[in-house]
Amino acid sequence: MKTLIGIFICLVIVSGCSSDVSGRYQGTKLQGSYLDLNKDGTFLVAENEIRSTGKYEIEGEQIIMIFDNGMEGKYPFKDNKIIAGDRETYVKK
Repeated sequence: MKTLIGIFICLVIVSGCSSDVSGRYQGTKLQGSYLDLNKDGTFLVAENEIRSTGKYEIEGEQIIMIFDNGMEGKYPFKDNKIIAGDRETYVKK
């Protein structure tokens, strides 16, 4: 019985910690910039007239973005904010 209670408590804790990162993140510096993280692990980033796509992974407190052109970027990702260097900060809407 104690084992079942322990398993149940662990499941509740783990499920409470997982959050859905998918959605739109609005840029705070460049007007009209945004980043869409899709549930299937793909993304679209728009800055001015430029659109880029690729796949992403979350590892701890960083997001790894692998662009379709082969480039890769690793950015801090915490509290629903993605910090893309000095250029842009995206905040979940």
